This record gives sequence, C-alpha cells and structure tokens, in this order.
Amino acid sequence: MRITAIHLTLTALALTLASGCVSQSEHDALAKELGETRAALVRAEGQSTSLEAALQQERVKIKQLEAQIGALNEQIRVANAQLLTADEKLALTLKDRSRLKASVDEMKEALALARRQRELAEARVGVFKQLLARFQTLIDTGKLQVKIVDGRMVLVLPSDVLFASGSTKISDDGKNSLIEVTKILTTLEQREFQVEGHTD
Repeated sequence: MRITAIHLTLTALALTLASGCVSQSEHDALAKELGETRAALVRAEGQSTSLEAALQQERVKIKQLEAQIGALNEQIRVANAQLLTADEKLALTLKDRSRLKASVDEMKEALALARRQRELAEARVGVFKQLLARFQTLIDTGKLQVKIVDGRMVLVLPSDVLFASGSTKISDDGKNSLIEVTKILTTLEQREFQVEGHTD
C-alpha cells in the first residue's frame, strides 16, 4: 500500500515536472521531492525484502523441526514395535527391553526438545509480526527502519531524522520519533533493550 502511494506520488511529480508550467523554484522543489520519494521507495522495498527473508528463514526452521518431529515419531513407533517383539522373545527379554526402553526414552526427549524449539520459533515469528505491526506507521513514514540480525529485531532511526546535517542537536522530528518509539517499547513487558548510537 505504501509502495503504491509512492508510485502515485512519483507519477504526479513526473507529470507536474513534464508540464513545464511551473516556476524554477517550484520545479526544483518538485524535483527534490521526487528524489526523496524515490529514495523512500528504495528504502521501503529494501526493508520489505529483508523482513520477508527473515520470516522465510523462520518458516524454514519450523518446517525442518516439523520434519524432525515426524522422523522421531516414526522412530518411536518402530522402537515401540521392536520393544513388543522383544518382550515376546524369551531369550532377549531383559537385555533388549532395557536397551529399547533407553532408546525410546532418548527419542521421547529428542521429540520434546524438537517440539519446544518449534514452539519457540513460532513464538519468535509471532512476536516479530506483532512488533512490526506496532511500528508500521513509523516505518511507512521513513522515521524507522527494522532489521532482523542474528534472530533479534534491530530498530534503526535514520540519522537524517534525528539530526540536521552537521548538527549534534536532536531535531524536533528526531525527538518526536524517539518519543513514539519509547511509547511502544514501554508497553513491552519482560523485554531487554540495547540502545546504541553516535553522531558524525
């Protein structure tokens, strides 16, 4: 939806520039706005690609874990069948029962671990989706960029939003962006945040 709006803005700007019925200052302002809109489009498409790739990686992990669970379930079924067969054979009863029981127990532990890993991966994907939804307005306006790095969500406030060029003082837009991000972060319970930043 945001990309469509940017395309419409680009088209409107191009038509206005092509009409030739504007002053030089209006032409320059529209050309600047066109450049900024194109840059915003590139940023939005890059963020979308990055987030989709991260979500796809989590989906792949879930599928792998589900495959492991299926394989472990099959191994447990086979081991249980072998355990029953061993019980029917008098000569191997005690030795095989003990060995197969240990094998079944190990497989049950592995199955429980795989299920837990899948639950954690699904929970992580859910949290990422919820957080993205809460930050969507800031992302759409170009005041915030979101990346997934090593399984963690990284929020980036662009320096041109925080500071005027050549300044070390936080701009009004920067303060407003920080307040909006802070409001959202303070609603998240049992979370730790790391803040990093610098000025040139």
